Amino acid sequence: MRLILTKHTKERMIERKISGRMLLDALLRPDRMSLGYFGRKVNFKRVDAGIIKIVYTIENRNYIIISVIWHKLN
Repeated sequence: MRLILTKHTKERMIERKISGRMLLDALLRPDRMSLGYFGRKVNFKRVDAGIIKIVYTIENRNYIIISVIWHKLN
């Protein structure tokens, strides 16, 4: 398994203060999974006061992370 982060993902991780460990945890141990647009996979992981959402595809055993989103909980 190889993890490939798009430029967009790297920018969003910095902007939203999401660490590589948080992203990997959401990828490998999600609380919930669903399908997104164009057959992409979407994982959700609750951390602290929010939920991390990652959008990715799998190609040739490579996980290509397209985006990472941070949802704050009230």
